Amino acid sequence: VEIEHFKDIDDHFAFEDEFKNLIKSKKPIIGYYGAMAMWFDYDLIKFLATNRKDYNIVLIGIKYDDSLEKANLSEYENIHYLGCKDYAVLQNYANKFDVCTIPFVINSITKATSPVKLFEYMALEKPIVTTAMHECKKYESVMVANNKQEFLQLVDKAIDMNREKNEEYYSLLIKEAKENTWDEKASVIIDLVKKY
Repeated sequence: VEIEHFKDIDDHFAFEDEFKNLIKSKKPIIGYYGAMAMWFDYDLIKFLATNRKDYNIVLIGIKYDDSLEKANLSEYENIHYLGCKDYAVLQNYANKFDVCTIPFVINSITKATSPVKLFEYMALEKPIVTTAMHECKKYESVMVANNKQEFLQLVDKAIDMNREKNEEYYSLLIKEAKENTWDEKASVIIDLVKKY
């Protein structure tokens, strides 16, 4: 992760009206950014939307395949797909999320995935809820759900985590972000090369 980029928040950024209205509504925003693809768990997001109508779910990212259209998310009033956003401004959107998620189906693709957005979410110091990907289980700051009901419960828990009462958790997020910067990863590789 490039921590500096995700700390560079433009407080005067001009969001589109749809997102502005979601912010103004004061309802919790459950966010995801990344590819909208066959490995995204659309059923899980529908389950969350159905069971938590007072939450707004915001999805940002490229349509990687036709899975987004097939999912018919437009039938849900509290699911909002905002399309692609440039990396240069992505942090401004994600900064407005109350909870950052990675709702991936567990399959051969996601079992072999280390999602970079995980470390970007950490740098934003936002509570993180994911499905049970191997890579996500490595980090203490990530709340990992093994099923739909647990995902729902962890999102609820994440919304209630404020900085004053959960200072230790927010410190952990930034600590784990710092352990996963590009410089830190390069340093580990260089040390291994020297060793062998």
